[in-house]
Amino acid sequence: MRTWGVILLALWVHAAAADHSGVRIGFGASASAIDLDDYNGASASGDAGMGVQLNVAYEFGNGFGAELGWIGADSFGLVGIANVLIPVYEVTVDDYSAMYLAPTYTWNPGNWYVRGKLGLADWKSELIVRENDDTTNVTVDGNDIVYSVEGGFNWKAMELGLFYSDVQSDPVSIDNFGFSLGFRF
Repeated sequence: MRTWGVILLALWVHAAAADHSGVRIGFGASASAIDLDDYNGASASGDAGMGVQLNVAYEFGNGFGAELGWIGADSFGLVGIANVLIPVYEVTVDDYSAMYLAPTYTWNPGNWYVRGKLGLADWKSELIVRENDDTTNVTVDGNDIVYSVEGGFNWKAMELGLFYSDVQSDPVSIDNFGFSLGFRF
């Protein structure tokens, strides 16, 4: 824990001297809502868990940039039950992660910022499928659209804000709402 404190202090000191172009790194912690949409007849929505978002971006100085990021969430208790009584068929979402690449636009009026991004995510989700007494682990994956809106306060090269991100993947989609912390170099 002390190591993270030293790292954050070093980033804070560096942030005092930087400008609004160049490399930006960001961290996010979020509440995540996940939906399971018709996986072999099983559907469910609205279960919440904790999520993490990490990203690195290059900002060109004119508001535009490009961002590479990772979204992760795990240990969801979401259980989708198929619309059949016998056999029992349940699907539990156990783990979710996505790597994304997105162009960004950041508007910086004074000490505030608003950022939007729209890109492509390569996602993967671990499912636990239970049919009667048999349990199977299944991995589903794909490529889908990711979009995000973020806004908050910036001081020199440090940002503190709120964000919303959404990956519309099928059959598992995830929405994140949380806090973000970023530093520019």
